[in-house]
Amino acid sequence: MAKSINYNGTDLSAYGLRLKNYDDVLEQLTESAQVRDKAVPLGSVRPARVITMEVAVYASSLANRLSYLDSIKSVLNLQTPAALKLDSVTDRYWLALGNIYVRPAAPNVLKGEIVFTCHDPDAYDNTETDSDKVVDTDPDSITETAGGTANALPVITITIDDTFTDTELVLENLATGEEFTWEGSLVASDVLVIDCAAGHVTLNGADSMLTVSGDFLTLLAGSNAISTSGFTGDVNFTYRKRYL
Repeated sequence: MAKSINYNGTDLSAYGLRLKNYDDVLEQLTESAQVRDKAVPLGSVRPARVITMEVAVYASSLANRLSYLDSIKSVLNLQTPAALKLDSVTDRYWLALGNIYVRPAAPNVLKGEIVFTCHDPDAYDNTETDSDKVVDTDPDSITETAGGTANALPVITITIDDTFTDTELVLENLATGEEFTWEGSLVASDVLVIDCAAGHVTLNGADSMLTVSGDFLTLLAGSNAISTSGFTGDVNFTYRKRYL
């Protein structure tokens, strides 16, 4: 790419588009309740991220300009968010929906803005983290150190190495206080998959939500000490680092 944008796998420089500048602002709203002589904090929320990009489209003729604009609009015309990548930011992407606002600046040139809205305000690492741990005693503890600057939601895959009848399998992230519990029986080679982003659990590929309680785990950016009980075996964390 040459100072351009890649959206949903399409390099928009192929349609004469050049990125001139962009604004990317971290926004966080803190809510409060007013009592008699002071305000009480209620917490904070992060609204959708809006990235405004100043762009130009260069063409060889009026017909070419119209064709380029049609192609760019077709790429942007999505109903669900897609990956937005910039050639100046090489390690991450956003999930975004975009609108284009351009006007003629010369016979063969359009100038204006593309405004991308990221309803999930975090950026995602281009490379997926795949981290293997071993739980060889019951109970035990493991540590997962997540990169990035924002919380990550892992897929946790547990491969059992013994028989555990009517067990209560527990994972607790001591860094967040979140505790996940699954109850049932397990034998060697059983695979329990805990998808913390989707809030779903499978055992050997079949739905296994009926005996789930507690929290799906979040990984803080940095060190996460996780206590385990009710099983032994291999534990795999799969996730993408996230950035504020």
